[in-house]
Amino acid sequence: MPPPPIADNLHRVRERLARAAQRAGRQPEDIVLVAVTKTHPWAYVATAIAAGQRDFGENRPEEAHAKFIDNPDAAGQPFRLHLIGPIQSRKAKIALDCRPVLIHSIDRFKIAHKLDA
Repeated sequence: MPPPPIADNLHRVRERLARAAQRAGRQPEDIVLVAVTKTHPWAYVATAIAAGQRDFGENRPEEAHAKFIDNPDAAGQPFRLHLIGPIQSRKAKIALDCRPVLIHSIDRFKIAHKLDA
């Protein structure tokens, strides 16, 4: 199966985002587009980076770590990682090891404490 047209899709999404921002009286550059890459290979992420995408979301810390931290192809690439799914307490350390720019879904005080430690 051929790879998806990532650059074209990103361009269309950015155009829609810009129109929505304009209707809302906001600046498009104030809005962060997070491309969710769960289950997709690094090749797709690299294609998105080449198309100017910088923010990527993963909902599994172990998958995020393998794709963005352990992967030698990711070294030196300009990306910002977001964790978007609930974090299990036993995976708090690996979540932090991913060095995410933001964890979007802390759903328990216990997890917040583990992440703050």
